[in-house]
Amino acid sequence: MHSAVRKEPSLSMQPRGFFKRLGILLTFMMLWMRLAVASTTNLDFVAFFKQAISSPPDVENFIVSQRVLGAPERLAELAGTQDKETLAQFAKQYVLEHFYRGARSGTNFFLTPLEYHTATNALDSYAYTVGRYGNTKYTLNKTTNENSIIYGIGTNAMTAGNNSLFTLVQQFLDMGLAEVRPDTVSWDGDTFNALAVWGEHRCGELELTNGLPKRLKVRGVKAGPIIKTIEYEYPNPSESKSGFPNKMVLSSHTDQGFRPVMEITICEVRLSSRPLTETYFAEAHFIRTNITHVTIYSNSTMFATDRSGRVVVAAQASPRNLTLHETKIRRWLIWCLLSLTAFAPIILWKHATKHKNN
Repeated sequence: MHSAVRKEPSLSMQPRGFFKRLGILLTFMMLWMRLAVASTTNLDFVAFFKQAISSPPDVENFIVSQRVLGAPERLAELAGTQDKETLAQFAKQYVLEHFYRGARSGTNFFLTPLEYHTATNALDSYAYTVGRYGNTKYTLNKTTNENSIIYGIGTNAMTAGNNSLFTLVQQFLDMGLAEVRPDTVSWDGDTFNALAVWGEHRCGELELTNGLPKRLKVRGVKAGPIIKTIEYEYPNPSESKSGFPNKMVLSSHTDQGFRPVMEITICEVRLSSRPLTETYFAEAHFIRTNITHVTIYSNSTMFATDRSGRVVVAAQASPRNLTLHETKIRRWLIWCLLSLTAFAPIILWKHATKHKNN
């Protein structure tokens, strides 16, 4: 009997088997990826939208841009004049788009303005950082050679400025509603009732398109005139911003009628997988070099360290010693004025209403 001879596969058959196995592997990977995507698209965008307004989630990092619309037409409204020379000077000083980086958990937050949005800038360049955790409110100022920190206690301009800058965070993360107090929001279907931070009533009506929030109409009272609208544009894929829209456009009444006045773009956002502690927002995270100056506002009294390192009441200190403090405080107050843009739609509506009545 002849022994069986093992026949080796020809070289021409080997690639065919390889590609067959490769095809099976790729098919399996595609099925797995589709299942993975399907599991992430189970996000209920409407439920998340309502939660973001009534019980905002903890956000450990966000980068947004805020752009004033209608320029240069709106510059006359913002500057309060029609004089061309004054408007030209105002236009040079007024930046129509601002970038911010921050985080938020309840009323704890930090916020930093960015001149432009790059990875390096977002991580390392903190000219100013305003924050709050618990009862501690601070502003950290940084320059190339000097660093200072301002604390606010009680009721004064510093604590008021800190509160107003928190409204910017609310505008970015509370679906454009800077003025609404989350703890007062009550949803009934796709409408809500709430109170503004200054006590006025707010009613909202949410409109949907293809299962996604499309437009929010905000009134002072139910069936009353519309104060503002916020239109939402979601990214593709829609869940890539963790449930947040990619863009929000706020419209309100102006001297030129009801029109868009502001555009907010969420560049990056990352929800926290666990509740953020107060220490997450502490000023220590942003101190890269030694602090050279400390200022404390306690109600109406300001304490500061002079150049010799002594803690003194500002009124008793030499103006020469406090020049640096006063300069940085003025710059900080100017930045606080930017927070008023969060209330721009409300301010413009009241201005337009008053002008119409007159």
